[in-house]
This record gives sequence, structure tokens and C-alpha cells, in this order.
Amino acid sequence: MWVDVDGLEADMLAILQHRIKTLGPDGSGLGPYYTRQIEAGDVFNADDRMLLKLLATDFFEFDKIVEAGSGYGQLGLALAAFGREVHLVEVSRQRFACIQALQAGLALKYPSIATHATLVHGRWPRVPGNLDLSRCLLVAVDFVFTATEDEASTAIEALTWYGGALFDGSHFISTRLSPQARAEFYDQLGYRGLSAPLHLPMHFNTRSSNFVFVSPRGSDFGRKRTRHTID
Repeated sequence: MWVDVDGLEADMLAILQHRIKTLGPDGSGLGPYYTRQIEAGDVFNADDRMLLKLLATDFFEFDKIVEAGSGYGQLGLALAAFGREVHLVEVSRQRFACIQALQAGLALKYPSIATHATLVHGRWPRVPGNLDLSRCLLVAVDFVFTATEDEASTAIEALTWYGGALFDGSHFISTRLSPQARAEFYDQLGYRGLSAPLHLPMHFNTRSSNFVFVSPRGSDFGRKRTRHTID
């Protein structure tokens, strides 16, 4: 399904700017960081745009996408506009309310956002519902949080529940900006039964993002993906 990304961004921007004006940065659910981004006129950052381009045309072997830590919902809702089935998982009540408002404001013009996006208020990796996670693709863009050792271990274990996972190795659970730190993390994933990371092509960004795809070692999805070049 073709969608004008710039037009969608403009529609999202109008809704979010109005929300900031009426509720303020904190009441809107956007907080200071995202408010500055919206006031600068940007809904999608470089990571969002790279993933939108990729997931609008690829990874269709997965029935659904689960986005961990959806923020204010820009990526997940945009993917739904493209016709992808997406479950957006967000733990912050205020940000979740922002996603709900954004979905409602866009639903008339972009019906797929209403029918293809399922909003889940909760803490990933707990995803309510009867999803067959073995046929789902996990997506995480900036999923960094203050985690105990047990919480970090659970998050890594959860990667093995999915048919595949697409995430930023520099910003997943904790921040790893050096190649050495990322390599050590990918080795850790290997010890837990996940494939060697398939690196996505680098894209211009200011956050040292390092997106990779992993899957449970030996899975059909993983074998197909290693034979497939990501453009």
C-alpha cells in the first residue's frame, strides 16, 4: 500500500503540535525531548525513515510486527498506514494516551491505521493477546531503560520468542556506542541461542545507530534472511 510519507508526517505534526499547545509538553505525553523534535517540525527521525522504507517493502515473511517501546507511536502507526499489522507496546500511560489520540486523529484519512494498529499499554516483553510470536517480527528503535540484571536477562530471552528481531544494537536495553561493546553484546545473544547479527546498511544519523536482524538459531526465518540481501 503506497502512502505519501511526507504527507503523513505533516498530518501527524499538526495533531501533535495541537496536543502540545493545549496540554503542554508533559500533559501531551511527549515530554521535553519529543516536544523539541515536534516543534522543530520533525515527526520521523532518520531511524524511523530507514525502517519505514525497509518494512514497507520487505520482511513480509512475518505475519505481524511488535514494536517494543513505541514512544508516541509515529513508526508503528506509519507502518499500519502502509498496511502492516502492528502491535505497539508502550508502558508510559501519558505516551500511550498520545498514541491513542494520534491514531484517532489519523483514522479517517488513513483507515489502515485504525484497522492494522493494535495499541497495547504494558511493559514489553509482556504482550497481551494470543499472538504467535514465532511468526512475529520484533522491532525496537530506541529501547533503553534502567534495567536490573534480571530484567535485562528477560529482555534478551524474549528475543528468542520471536521469529526475528530488528533492533538498534547501540540502543537496546542499554547504550553501546563502541563497536567492541556491541560485539560483546552480540556474542551474548549467540550464547542465548540467537543467530549472528545480520547488519542493515548504514544510514545517516547522529545517534550512532547500528541496526541488526537476529533470529533463533536454526529457524526457517533466519535461514531465509541470511540468503537475502537487505537493500
